[in-house]
Amino acid sequence: MDSEWEFYSMRERWGDIAGVRMFLYTHVLYLRNKTELWTARVAGRYASPVALPARDAFRVRVADYDGTPTLGQYLLHEARIAQRLPHHPNLARFRGCLLDGGQITGLCFDRCAETLTERMRRRGPVDVASTMAQLGAAVAHLHAQDIVHNDVCEDNVMFADRDGGHVVLVDFDSCAARGGGLPRKRGPTAPGATSSEFENDHVGLQLVHRKLLRYERDMRRNLWA
Repeated sequence: MDSEWEFYSMRERWGDIAGVRMFLYTHVLYLRNKTELWTARVAGRYASPVALPARDAFRVRVADYDGTPTLGQYLLHEARIAQRLPHHPNLARFRGCLLDGGQITGLCFDRCAETLTERMRRRGPVDVASTMAQLGAAVAHLHAQDIVHNDVCEDNVMFADRDGGHVVLVDFDSCAARGGGLPRKRGPTAPGATSSEFENDHVGLQLVHRKLLRYERDMRRNLWA
């Protein structure tokens, strides 16, 4: 890979094909010249970023990336947050960093099966009350450390097992101390928000709850249709 390219992150994508859970592709993000974020879909599974093939032609620029912060700042920030957090069963468990030449190239967390978005897309089982209780417990644990998540959404809610109900809140790179600046990379926030406040996460929780209630109603209609 050219020196202008930096690895940002990678995540395996899975889906249902004819009722069978199958690996689809590896979704990779790259940072180019520290100002441009590019995305790629790569065939195959890879144990580390070093093993990824260098295929520039498959990279597509993410147009809305504003260039800040850099890859190193993202990784270092998320690593610091993850190390600071006391363990909680409903927060992604941090296991350490991937290093290459003394530099952090990735972060390691316990593997989860699928996001809430993916489960709803495949019409899988979701206990709304239990899911919201666990998600609320995760957010409350963050707030007890005076940390705001700033990106509570269904894409950052994961299930530990494919059909289980154990919920885990992931993705800490938008986290900030309460009262601190509002990160550019963020999810839903309170109307008029200009700083990281607990209300931002409360808004995210409310939106997730609404989507779950809608999903529950749709599932019941389909059951009796």
